[in-house]
Amino acid sequence: MNGDSDTSQAAPGEPGAPRVIVMHDSAMQALLTEHLLKSAGCLVQTLTEPRELSTTMESFRPDLILTPVPIAATSGLELAAVSRGPDGVRLVPILACAVDHRRQPREPQVPGAARDGATALRAEFLVEAVTRRIASMPAIGEPGAVADRLDSETGLASRRYFMRAVARALADPASAQPGNALLVVALDGVGQLNARCGIGVADLAADHIGGLIGGRLGQAGLAVRLDDYRHALLLRCAGAQVLTEAAETLRCAIADSPLQVGEKPVTISVSAGIALLGPAAGDVVTLLKRAELACAEAAAGGGNRIVVAGDGPAAAQDEVQERRLTGLIERALSDADAADGFQCLYQPIVAIGPQGLRPVEVTLRLDAGDETWIPAAEFLPVAERAGRIGAIDRWTMLHALEVLTQQGAAQPSLRIFVRQHLPSLLEDGALAWLRAQMVANGLVEQRPILDLYLPDLLRHREGARSVIAGLRKIGLQVCLVGVDYTPGALDLVSELHPPFVRLAPCVVYDFKPDRFNQLVQRLRRDQAEVIACGIDSAALVAPVWASGVGYAQGTVIYAPRPQLLFDWDELVTE
Repeated sequence: MNGDSDTSQAAPGEPGAPRVIVMHDSAMQALLTEHLLKSAGCLVQTLTEPRELSTTMESFRPDLILTPVPIAATSGLELAAVSRGPDGVRLVPILACAVDHRRQPREPQVPGAARDGATALRAEFLVEAVTRRIASMPAIGEPGAVADRLDSETGLASRRYFMRAVARALADPASAQPGNALLVVALDGVGQLNARCGIGVADLAADHIGGLIGGRLGQAGLAVRLDDYRHALLLRCAGAQVLTEAAETLRCAIADSPLQVGEKPVTISVSAGIALLGPAAGDVVTLLKRAELACAEAAAGGGNRIVVAGDGPAAAQDEVQERRLTGLIERALSDADAADGFQCLYQPIVAIGPQGLRPVEVTLRLDAGDETWIPAAEFLPVAERAGRIGAIDRWTMLHALEVLTQQGAAQPSLRIFVRQHLPSLLEDGALAWLRAQMVANGLVEQRPILDLYLPDLLRHREGARSVIAGLRKIGLQVCLVGVDYTPGALDLVSELHPPFVRLAPCVVYDFKPDRFNQLVQRLRRDQAEVIACGIDSAALVAPVWASGVGYAQGTVIYAPRPQLLFDWDELVTE
């Protein structure tokens, strides 16, 4: 079904009428819902037996499945699996209606819905939610067709296809050569465009830019629309000079191609940020953030320019950024400016099945002083070069312990994962300090779990053994973060036997079911609980859930927030 069609005006039986399967274990409720949807112009097929869903989907060709949560005799995972093609791409959206009429209206409880791509709604908004959900789905053609591909009209990729391509590029050693980069392009002056030329002109300009990008892509490029006014390009060029020329040519082409608004040509421009794929590009999220920050810097400098993100203070703009971040870090660590500086973000790590724990990862961001925040991936390397990473580790640990102390009694299953850097733990007295903090806070069982990152451990292998042994003596567990398919990572897990491992985000972005499942089983044989992170697409949820991982984490499940306040009942995944 075409996502641009007007589903709200079609009458039953008309070609454009939305086709909805209503699946309910109560025949009466199913009939009531059917009547409501038919009166709004929908074609409806009701089911009270979940086993009939697969056959009905083939014959009825629905645009949406509407179901209560929980539904008898089936699980959300099974339902989501039926609604997807053989490659895991979601073909039919699911709405999960969970309204308790005995309560006052409130946000509905949908246990485990996030894992299945289901969406909760209130009964009074049923028709609106159904039509809006159908309209938001992209055109997918016949059932079984692959939606995860390039758009034939624009030449742009879907977000998931693009992210997987970037992950593959990062995993390719050849990508470290000059000329391979991620480019983020943002429309300049969105507000001014709309104010000067009329509301909606900026959206037309963004579409215009997307067309120009798609039309100029060759065999060496891939592009995606990131959001309303930004695009990203993966460029594989023959050298740094060719890369710079390609980015500059695109910027000039956009500036030289005015947007036609009525009879008036409107000149537009873009800011662009380049993040090189190597060396030390990190994962997809880090690389994208680096390009985004470079793009923001280009915009802050007046726009219509390109900034290259560097890994060190070699370039002039990087020296300025290095000094700026160093100053912000010092301010954040200063007692005099305690109100400004770091902020903790908390993100649940959702247990798959009855694990019994409520784990939460705590991460930092840095106040930039202009109502924006700088992610840890950007300022921690600067802190390391400034010799301040140990102070940041202690700051983070003290705040995590404070949260555990305050909320431990009310949440006995709460566990907090806290990043610590191995060089900090190797300092004299570091483990003794940690033990003293445990005692001072009266933490006997609810102790933090230390996130130790794979590159640190590989660089300091001997130190890693001694630190982990020392942590075990004082009752602290570790999570090895960034594990991928490489032999070095797998050997380290077998050697150190960490209780938890968190997979590298690129492993999830470049999801290959058989290879992924084999990795999970290998890690489980080493007695490690496996955490799959970076799940930012609903299409990834069901296959990751079925892989045997113990925990899952990602924005599509639960986004990080500044307060540790979660409705854990909504995160139950049994």
